Amino acid sequence: MVGCPKFDEVQAYIQKFADIFGTTDIKGISAVVMEVPCCQGLPVIIRKGMGLAGKTIPMDQIVISTKGGVLEREELVA
Repeated sequence: MVGCPKFDEVQAYIQKFADIFGTTDIKGISAVVMEVPCCQGLPVIIRKGMGLAGKTIPMDQIVISTKGGVLEREELVA
């Protein structure tokens, strides 16, 4: 999925993730975010979707610079 926590409807994303997590057997998630502050909300949205679905799925976050380079990759605790 692609989205923008700043400009898009966050509750709709949370519900979409909950629907996906509740009906599939996903083994892991990679959240790719830009280095700008507003993108940092995406992993929170994903975790809330997991919570609604009653799932805990391993997730890592990849931070991309505004020029397109990978700045960081880390495993996030659900």
